[in-house]
Amino acid sequence: MKAFAVTSPGRLDTIHLPVPELGPFDVLCRMQYGTVCAGTDARVVAGQAGPGVYPAVIGHESIGQVVLTGHAVRSFREGDYITRVGLPPSTDGSYHLAWGGMAEMGIARDHAALRLSGARRGEWFPYRVHQVIPSTLMEPALMPMFVTWRETLSYAHRIGFAAGTNVLISGTGASGLSFAAMARALGAPLVAVVGSESRRAAALAAGADLFVSYRDAAEVDQLVKDHRNRFNILVDATGIPASINRLLPALREGGTIGNYGLDDPDNYAINPTLAHSFTFYNGGYDEPETHWEVIDLVQHGKLDARHWIDPSKMFDWSNIPAAFAAAQDRSQIKPLINLHP
Repeated sequence: MKAFAVTSPGRLDTIHLPVPELGPFDVLCRMQYGTVCAGTDARVVAGQAGPGVYPAVIGHESIGQVVLTGHAVRSFREGDYITRVGLPPSTDGSYHLAWGGMAEMGIARDHAALRLSGARRGEWFPYRVHQVIPSTLMEPALMPMFVTWRETLSYAHRIGFAAGTNVLISGTGASGLSFAAMARALGAPLVAVVGSESRRAAALAAGADLFVSYRDAAEVDQLVKDHRNRFNILVDATGIPASINRLLPALREGGTIGNYGLDDPDNYAINPTLAHSFTFYNGGYDEPETHWEVIDLVQHGKLDARHWIDPSKMFDWSNIPAAFAAAQDRSQIKPLINLHP
C-alpha cells in the first residue's frame, strides 16, 4: 500500500509499505480522507517536531472506514467511520510515525474493549481518539474536521468558555476559527477575532461578532479602546507574543489568557503590565472527551465543516505535496486529501 512520509527534513515522498497486521482488539480501516494541519504538519515536515527519524508517515487528521475486525472487538463494526486512524508502530523499523494517518490502510483500536479486558491504562488510553462518527451525520469528506473541533472544544471548556463570557481570539488559522465557533456555540455574548484579512469572511461565518485585521494597527487599537477591560478570556492561536500583548488591555480584571499551539515556549513573553491581574491557563486539552458533544453541535447546526474544508478543491495521491503547499500559503484553511484507493 501507499503511505505519505517525510523522508528527510523538508522532503515529502510517497513510500510503499505492507498492509498493517490486525490484532485481536484492532480494526483494519481503508483510509478515506485526511486534512493538512498548517501548524503541526509544517513543523514535522521541517524536522522541528515528530520522531526525528525517517521515513516518518505524516497525518493526524484522518478518517478511516472499517473493513475487517479483530476477534475481541466489541465497539466497532464493518462500515464504521472512525477518527484519527493511522498506522501502528513499525515492528521492523521500516517506518516511523508522525501520527501515520496519510496511508491507504490504517488501524484503529477498540480502547473500550481493551480496557474492560483488564489491560493497563497505557495500553488503551491513547486510543480513545478512535471514535465513531455516525454515517448519517455528514459526508465523509468533511469528517476530518472532528479532530480540530474536539481539540478546541475541550480546550474551550477547560479555559472557561461559557454563556456570559466574552472571548477575544488572536489568529485565524483553522484553530482560531474553531475557537470562534466554540465560543459562539457555548453562548459567549461577544466573540471578537483579530487575524488575517483574507479570513474575515470565514471568521464571521464561523461565529465571530467582530473582526479586525492584525495588519491594521489603527483598527486593532480602536478595538482595544472600544472594548477595554471587556473580555473574560483571551486566546492566542498564533504563538506570537506581539499578537497577544497588543490585546492585553482589552482583558478584564481577573481574566484568563491561554496560548494554544505554542511553538517556541522559551521565547514567548507576555508583558503583564499591559493588563490587570490575570490567570495564564496552561492545562491543555483532552481531545476525545468532547466527541459526543461535537456530534450534538453538528446535529443542531452549530458547526459546519464547510467553513474550513472545501471538498471541491480536493487533493489525492497524485498531488499531495500541493495540499501541504496550500496550507502553508494559506490559500486553503484545511486542504483535503482523498486517501481511498
